[in-house]
Formats: sequence, C-alpha cells, structure tokens
Amino acid sequence: MGLFDFFKRQPAPAAGAAPSPAQAAYETAQQHYQAEDYPAALKALAEGFQQDVDFRPLYPLTIEVLGQLGAEEEQQLFRTVQQDFQRPEPFAELGSYFVSQLEQHYYALAEPFLRKAQRLAPGSVDVAHDLALCYARQFQVQRAYEELSRVAYQQDFWAWYFYQKLSILLGRTAEVPAALAAIRADIPADADPIVPLKLTELREMVARYQAVGQPRPHIRDWQFIQYGSAVLDCFEPDADDEYVAGGRYVALWLSMENIRGILGALAQLLAGLGARVEAVAALPDRDSQIVAEAAARVLSLPLLDYEPALTERPLLVVAADSASFGEYEELATAQPGQVLFALNHHWLQPARFSPDVIGLMSQLGGLPWDGSGMRLVEAEGEEPRVEHIPADERPAADIGRELAEAAPADVSFDLEFYRRHRAYLKGFGTDAGPHRFHFMTESPVPGSYFN
Repeated sequence: MGLFDFFKRQPAPAAGAAPSPAQAAYETAQQHYQAEDYPAALKALAEGFQQDVDFRPLYPLTIEVLGQLGAEEEQQLFRTVQQDFQRPEPFAELGSYFVSQLEQHYYALAEPFLRKAQRLAPGSVDVAHDLALCYARQFQVQRAYEELSRVAYQQDFWAWYFYQKLSILLGRTAEVPAALAAIRADIPADADPIVPLKLTELREMVARYQAVGQPRPHIRDWQFIQYGSAVLDCFEPDADDEYVAGGRYVALWLSMENIRGILGALAQLLAGLGARVEAVAALPDRDSQIVAEAAARVLSLPLLDYEPALTERPLLVVAADSASFGEYEELATAQPGQVLFALNHHWLQPARFSPDVIGLMSQLGGLPWDGSGMRLVEAEGEEPRVEHIPADERPAADIGRELAEAAPADVSFDLEFYRRHRAYLKGFGTDAGPHRFHFMTESPVPGSYFN
C-alpha cells in the first residue's frame, strides 16, 4: 500500500459482513495523519486496535505513523505481525513489548494483541502471564488470577510467582506456604539470585497478611501487607462520599500546613515505635532538601546530606518523592536503625522500592514552593479570579525553616495500627526482613488511571 493509499476510501465490507467497529477510529487516524498530527493519529489507531485487532487496515497506517515518529523498534514489531496474521508469536511479542513499558501504562493497548495471540495459541503460559499483568495493573486482580488459573502456570517461575502473589492479594493465603515449601526444594544451586529473594517476598507478604487478619480494601492495610510500609496520611471521604482510591489521593496540591501535619505524624510514628535515628539525611534534589530541613527541625535532629558512605548509620533518609530513591541501590537493603521516608509516593508508577514510611500516596500533585499551585483572588469590586502561585526561589533552608514553623493540618493517621504490627514494619521490626522490595502497581485496593 502506498503512502497516499491511506487517504483513499477503503473497500466496503463483503455483502452480509458487518462493518468493523474500528472503522471510525481508522478514519480519524487517517485525518490526523494527513494533518501531520502523528501523536493524535497514533492515539486513534490504539483505540482502533482495542475495538478490533483483526481490522487489517490499521496495521500499515500504524507502521507509517511510527515511521514519522522515529519509533523504529515498534515499527518493526508491527511489520512482523503484518507478514503473517496467523502466527501467534508476533502478536505475543507486540503485546509483551507494551507490557514492558512500565511507566507508559500501555496495558489496555497490550491486551488486544495478547488476546489475539491467545486465540492462535491457546494455553500459552507466557501470554497468560502477560495478560495477568495487564489486568492486575489495571486493578482487576480477580481477572488476572483467573487468567493464570486456566494455564499450567507451574511450568514457568514468573507465572508461578505471580499466581502466588495474586492469591495473597485475593486473601487466598492458605495454600501459599505449602507452594513455597515445595518449590524451595526444586531451586537449583546456580539459580538467579532474584529467585530466592522473590520467595522471601511472598513469605513476608503472607506473614503480614496473617498479622492483619481481615484486611480492608484500604491502602493502609495493603501497603503494609505488600511492602511492610507505613502510610501517614490517607484520604478519608466524608460520610456521604465513596472511596475513589481506597485511601490514596488522586490529585493533590499540598500546602505548607498539609506537609507540616504529615511531619508531625512522622514524629509521632518514630516516637511511638521507639525509633532511635541520630540524624536526618537529605537526598540532593531541592524538594528533598526542603522537606528534610523541616523534618530535622520538627524532630530536633542534625541535618546531613545523604551519601552512600552514611548507609550504615541510624539515619532518617528523606525524599520529597519516593522515585528519588531509585538511584541509591544500597538503600534496597535496610540497615539497623535506618528509616526511609518519602513525602509522596506515586501509586501508578513502579519504583525501586517502597519506602518504610510514606507521607501520602497520589497520582498527581504539587508542592507549595514549586509554582504548580493555584489560588483564588477576591478583590473588592472585582470578579473572583484564579491565578498561579509563583515558584518560591528562596534557598531551600529558608523554605524548610518556614515549613517547620507552619501550623500543622490534621492528617488521617493511625498510630495504633502500626504499634500492633511493628514487628513486620520495614525500618522498625525484628521480623520485617532486611530487603526493601520493588513497588509495583498491582493492588487489591480499587483504583483507576485518572490522570
């Protein structure tokens, strides 16, 4: 098909054949392509694939659009699919590629290609595993569990691991210890070191689940069960409202008072659990420096700049956002007395690990000094208007000092929950285990991709 053939009317369906539900999306993509709006064309094509993965005109146009965007790897994947629509492997590879783009959240796009591969090769464990990842990371844990239940997941370690993890997330923990004991005997001496580590992760999850007993679909319970982490401030709706995200925030622009309230809860947690940190260590980014300055003042502790040489000291290591911990590999292993604190933890992005203590969890937000906030201006004789709050360019230490002196807002903090479960809390407990595990988005707590 030549370049300009995309703009010609496509042949009508054969007599008696229903038109493809993807036809409208395809025509929209053609229009965007002709207008050289290639991202919009690609978005329309993605909608078309989700509507009808078998609608073949979508494929050559997608290849052309990807070429215009310089996406050579993706372009080649679609070319391979187009060579033979009856081979399952190219569809599986295409779906797997989209699953692997963790920060892009392409799970809904991966699904139609994986389901096509599944129709062509029923019983594929690899395809079922990737489909289960798609479902679980869109908060469809039961559907993910059922997907793996239909195949011989025991044939592949990662499918087996994810099946056990889903079992825990669904509260079906009774058989997990026996499954762990059985597989432990089969691990070869030269196995990848991550294998025994993932078994430890599952054992710890089961222990924390059993400690909680009857967990609610709330992030306070499940961030503890999955990662051994504490969450200081949870979104609690008014009595007439429903939970949108099980205690997590969606979009939140923090005030100085909000952050000061969270730092007050942090002080209560450290004191209530008997932590004996000797100083606060700040990560180097400006936001972390501001939060750490305030934390040190609230806790009456010295302030240091974090560096790997300080790893073995009993420090409170502070980040404004948990993503900032990602480059510090040494922090994946907890040291005695060390506590990691992040003011915000993005609950739709994977992270190197879940910090021991999280201020709050949100999808989108801003800090009072970063220029992202808005305020309502009401002047006498004028219509109210909304204006941007300009970024605060003062030195980090000055903003941190002001933050420590702000009046603390109330936070939804449950110290007693963490007192009861201290033994399993990372950074605090004797039974918590020394490893901080990767944070992944699958969770039994309901959620959606709002942003």
